[in-house]
Amino acid sequence: MKAHAIQAGADPAKLDKCIASKKFDPRLAADTAAGRAVGVGGTPYFYFNGWETALKGAYGYADF
Repeated sequence: MKAHAIQAGADPAKLDKCIASKKFDPRLAADTAAGRAVGVGGTPYFYFNGWETALKGAYGYADF
């Protein structure tokens, strides 16, 4: 993922500093817990109409 970020133009030193800071770890943990609480087991995961319809996994454009 880091290589993709750098290829997209991220500054490697700033990226390393951000990752090392763990600034976003609490947010990631909260989002992960919220997803698991409603049955999300991985990505991609799309939901519509408040979980009445969910698509788990990769789907083509026509499926939406």
